[in-house]
Amino acid sequence: MRYVKSLHPRRNMLISRFKTCSSGIKVKLFRSFLYNAFDCYLWSTYKQYKHKRVVVGFNNIYRNLFGILWGESLSAIYVNNKIDSFAVLVRKNVYSFKTRLGATSNLLVQCIVSSLFYYHSSCCARWTKIFDFIICL
Repeated sequence: MRYVKSLHPRRNMLISRFKTCSSGIKVKLFRSFLYNAFDCYLWSTYKQYKHKRVVVGFNNIYRNLFGILWGESLSAIYVNNKIDSFAVLVRKNVYSFKTRLGATSNLLVQCIVSSLFYYHSSCCARWTKIFDFIICL
């Protein structure tokens, strides 16, 4: 996964250049550099351990940038700084993509989305796991 490989240079650049900035600036930098998980809604063919590597890398960058100790819980700190966890980012991206698919006026995309191939695809299965309460389009 290219996203995992791109996390390390981003981490090194953020920490080396901006470790002395205020917390508000670090939050904005973190959002701008790490919230762009492009095409994460299409990561259906990757194994769970590869997704876990992305989550661990995401969390490690946050820990290193904000100087959080390894024993501390990130959940409360994410909430205090109004930062979304990686699972929330993926959920938002999947929801946004599914909404755009459902609202498209492109006839070809509408034909694909209404086909059985779409309903039995690995992407739709993964999206159903993420949103078990939402039925695939």
